[in-house]
Amino acid sequence: MIIQDELHLLLGPLGSAVSLYECAIDQLCSRKDTKGNVIRPKIISSTATTRNTSLQIRALYDRKVSIFPKNGTDYDDSFFAFYKRFKNEGDTDWTYVAKRKYMGVLPTGRTQMTTQIRLAAILFVHRALFEQRNYELISDKDFIKAADYYYTVISYFNSLKEVGKTDAQFYQEFTKYTRRLYKRVLRFSHMHECLYVYNDHFRKSELTGRLTGEEAVKELADAQNRKWDPQMRLPYQDEDNKWQRAKLPADMVLATNMISVGLDVSRFNTIIMNSMPRNIAEYIQASSRVAREKEGLVITLHSPFNQRDVSHFEKFREFHEKLYYYVEPISITPFSPKSVERFLPLYLAAIIRQKYSGLGNRKDASNINDSLSTKIKDELKSYFKERTDRSDTLPMQEAAILTRGMLNVIINQIDLNIGIWLDAANRMGQNLVYYITKYGRRNPNEVSLFASPEDFEGDMPTDKWLVPNALRVIEPESVIHVIR
Repeated sequence: MIIQDELHLLLGPLGSAVSLYECAIDQLCSRKDTKGNVIRPKIISSTATTRNTSLQIRALYDRKVSIFPKNGTDYDDSFFAFYKRFKNEGDTDWTYVAKRKYMGVLPTGRTQMTTQIRLAAILFVHRALFEQRNYELISDKDFIKAADYYYTVISYFNSLKEVGKTDAQFYQEFTKYTRRLYKRVLRFSHMHECLYVYNDHFRKSELTGRLTGEEAVKELADAQNRKWDPQMRLPYQDEDNKWQRAKLPADMVLATNMISVGLDVSRFNTIIMNSMPRNIAEYIQASSRVAREKEGLVITLHSPFNQRDVSHFEKFREFHEKLYYYVEPISITPFSPKSVERFLPLYLAAIIRQKYSGLGNRKDASNINDSLSTKIKDELKSYFKERTDRSDTLPMQEAAILTRGMLNVIINQIDLNIGIWLDAANRMGQNLVYYITKYGRRNPNEVSLFASPEDFEGDMPTDKWLVPNALRVIEPESVIHVIR
């Protein structure tokens, strides 16, 4: 059994790459029973945001989709789950409970950056306002927990360029406007000014692709574990009576789509969405990072210079009432000539090293010969021919995923790559390896069969297999603007 979470992420170039890789997994996990029938693995996938699921499942796994749980008799009650609701005495209708509230903002006469600064300042000042109005509860556990829930603001961006702009202005414009707004609203109440408006007490964090894996893990752990505590806002004594520096959680977390999946932090309950993401599924996933445990607020800051943003703002309520209805269909083309040319070597590297004895280790690349190469080509071609035969019996849209023309492209690429391998083995002999190791001692005469596409600019080598180091190494997507 194979379990795949977050199925909606496997789309576009990444989905095409994963589809070919899944061909290898499907072959390696299949077996024959006593009657010679092929028993394929069961695959269970989950997602909250998807459309044309049958096409996506067919392209990825060559399976028929079966959705669970099935729709119930009522739209709000599927028997397995139902919307939380309540009814007060005397009411005739139920009131549904929503933990997440969406608020749309469209600036006029101000830039989006200026509006973002002012929104963040309002949220920052409200923390001080909340403490002032509940000052007698400053040591109460429930108050501390409530204050911590809304202390940190996530600011979500669609590109690293926008992250850089905000990052550069955080300790200048953001804090400056927060001080200005604080003095308008609170003046000098309870000495809060020194705790809420000066740069020494402001902290920002980041969860973006600019971080390394180790840095991202550290930042996430810090966001989860460092909580707001009024006793730790100034230097304090620990249990051993040693003085420690003040500890405060981040005031703002600069984030990109890195946070869209797998981030489940109960402290995050406020987010500013800076412009609409390119697809609705991303908007749903990113905004769902807040209100995981308590009520949360999503402020969508639309760009007045983006027609798509303006359109969403004009129909803000209607759009959010049917949010999942607007999720876009997913496109995957795993067997297009470009996809096969780019990702078939990855499939070949995975299936050959796992399936055929004597070819698994790094130095076994030289073990290939004419008879073994013929056997490999025949078996791999047979798999794709059988899949094409199954594709011919499917409905038109699903059948178009793998056609006879695409099969010919796959067969030609298998012949080409196995030929490159066989030719390299004949020329290099025992010096041929799959890849050059970066660790330990190695033979300086070794020559690798694999090469990573990101290591080359311009023309790619024709005597190597271009095998990406990761499925995330994909070509950038092209954006088409329709003028007329």
